[in-house]
Amino acid sequence: MYVKLFFNGIGHVYGDENTVFLFLQEEKGMQFLSVPTDVETINSIKKYVAAGEKNKDTLPAVMWKLLMQNDDRLLQIKIDSIENGMCKCSLFDMFSRHTYELQPSDAVLLSIISRMPIYIEHSLFIANSIVPMEDNAKMVLPISQMNDTLLRKALDKAVESENYEQASKLQEELNRRKQKKQ
Repeated sequence: MYVKLFFNGIGHVYGDENTVFLFLQEEKGMQFLSVPTDVETINSIKKYVAAGEKNKDTLPAVMWKLLMQNDDRLLQIKIDSIENGMCKCSLFDMFSRHTYELQPSDAVLLSIISRMPIYIEHSLFIANSIVPMEDNAKMVLPISQMNDTLLRKALDKAVESENYEQASKLQEELNRRKQKKQ
């Protein structure tokens, strides 16, 4: 079973403007998935979203129209896995059964341009999804969604604030990832 995700917005880690995320929302709007990306990509997507109808003559929009006009292919944008805080995405051609790997930020941009959802297996979504806090202004990232750099920053903050239980969990995750790489 798959969950359909749609672009919802952009966010960053409090106090770190360079650690940015694209947020994808499931259809019911109760849970989110964060996609880590870079500031340059965020700025490009912001420009694309803000321009609205003016985007119809941009290269990505024109290429999408051209592809859909001249081909009856059915395409799906998918998140295939999430490892070490990074999504592995693809564009699946249901006609040829061929899969094309995509950068996660490009998958989100293609979803915005094409108005197609991004599909993710239900179990993968549940394991990595975020539920907003009561005020909807904050979200807590699951450890699985944090890249190594973010994990190290969180570990430093946990030690600094003497939250040793949290520090232990973060260190265990870093060690698990290190062992997996070997």
